[in-house]
Amino acid sequence: TVYAQDSWEVSPRLRVNLGVRAEGQFMSGDTGVAFWIAPEIAPRVGVVFQPGELGVQKVYGSVGRFYEQIPMWAAGIWTGLASQTYGTYPQNPLVDTTGGVVQGGSSVGEGVGRNLKGQYYDEVTAGYERRLGRAYRIGVRGTFRTLRWAVDDGAPDPDSPWTMGNPGRGALAYLPRARRDYTALELTLERSGGPLTFLASYVISRNRGNYTGLFATAPGHFGPHSGPQFAFPE
Repeated sequence: TVYAQDSWEVSPRLRVNLGVRAEGQFMSGDTGVAFWIAPEIAPRVGVVFQPGELGVQKVYGSVGRFYEQIPMWAAGIWTGLASQTYGTYPQNPLVDTTGGVVQGGSSVGEGVGRNLKGQYYDEVTAGYERRLGRAYRIGVRGTFRTLRWAVDDGAPDPDSPWTMGNPGRGALAYLPRARRDYTALELTLERSGGPLTFLASYVISRNRGNYTGLFATAPGHFGPHSGPQFAFPE
C-alpha cells in the first residue's frame, strides 16, 4: 500500500483535503495457486468552509472510495486444502449408527475469475457544525454509501466447480450484481471543557439492496465472501 495526502488552506475560511491510496492484495496458499487483486486506486477529496465569524460554524463535505482488505479466512478457503466427512443415516445417529452411509471429500481451493475487482464502495458525506457558547457544539451529517463490486463465490449448478469472482461480471456474469446502498442522517451534541465532557449522537439509517454484507445475516453464515447469497442462480 502507498498513499499520499495533503491539506491546502486556500483561505482562512476554506480548506481542501486531497488524498489518493493505491494498493494491491496478493494471495497464495497450499494449492500453489496464486492470484492478486490489483491495482486498487482510492481517491478522496474533502472541503471545509467556515461562514460568518471564524471558529463558530463550518460546512463540510467529502467524497471517497474505500476498498476492503480480504480477510485471511477467505484467502485460506480459496487457496488452501480442505477435507470433510459427512454421513446419511436412516435414523438418529446419536442413538444408532447402523445402516449409515459415510462419505468423504477433499477440496483443493476454488478457481479465481480473471480480472477480479476488489470489493469496494464509494461514499459521499456532507455536514454542518456550530458552536454554542464555549462548551457545546451541535452538528448534523448526511452519508450516502454505495457498493460498487462485491467479491463472492458461485457455481452455475451444484455439479459445477466453484469460482470466486465478482457477481454480475466475468466468471460470475450469470449471477445478479451485488447491490447495497446505505443512507444515514446523524445528529450530534458535544460538550467539551469543564468537569463534564460528552459526545451524544443519534443516527437514522437505511440499507437497500440484495447483499447483506460480508456475512450472510439471514442464514447466519459466518464465512466472508463465501456465503450462500450468490451460490447459484436460483
